[in-house]
Amino acid sequence: MAEARWRDLADPAAAVADGRLTPDVRGRLDRLDALTAATLAELETLARFRDDFPDRAAALHAAVDELAVAEAGAAREFAVARAKIAETGLPTPPRATHVLRARLRQVDGYARHRQWPRAVDGYVAVSAALTAARQRTAELRAAAAGLLQRRDELRGRLESYRMKAAAAGFAEDDRLAERHDQARQLLYTAPCDLRAATRAVHAYRAALAELSEEGR
Repeated sequence: MAEARWRDLADPAAAVADGRLTPDVRGRLDRLDALTAATLAELETLARFRDDFPDRAAALHAAVDELAVAEAGAAREFAVARAKIAETGLPTPPRATHVLRARLRQVDGYARHRQWPRAVDGYVAVSAALTAARQRTAELRAAAAGLLQRRDELRGRLESYRMKAAAAGFAEDDRLAERHDQARQLLYTAPCDLRAATRAVHAYRAALAELSEEGR
């Protein structure tokens, strides 16, 4: 606007040629028009955000509280998994809630001081971080649960193989019984070494297959 005022309004006659605005003047006015439209759109967005902020902030605070519950659950599940499974490979339990609450307080502060552009940027950033933290927490909880499920699956497979061996008349086979005892001890000792237990169950299955082949 200052450029248009200085260049064009100071000498209106110079801005017109053959009854039309010169290309330079038209270009400046078109740019000014586009900038004005973009600024108005941004202001409208900020105004809507300002009006909706109480509800938006309340929902975001509630979501962070829900994340805190989920992270506490993950910490408990991690503790159980580490007590029952050796070398879990699990990382530190997720703890994003504290950081998110601090950032959310900062956004609330921007809103109190009517710094709406900063409030919008902060709100968007916290929302994105919250989404990522939720996903990460869910993935880690699934990983912890998966370790226990893997142990239980191996226990079930071992029992299934034992029943198959008994049905085939191999219940008294010393070599097979030794393999079974080794696998069972690994699976029912806490913390359970899943790698060793998996190898032991596979060894028992292989020994059973070998006996079955010999019996044919």
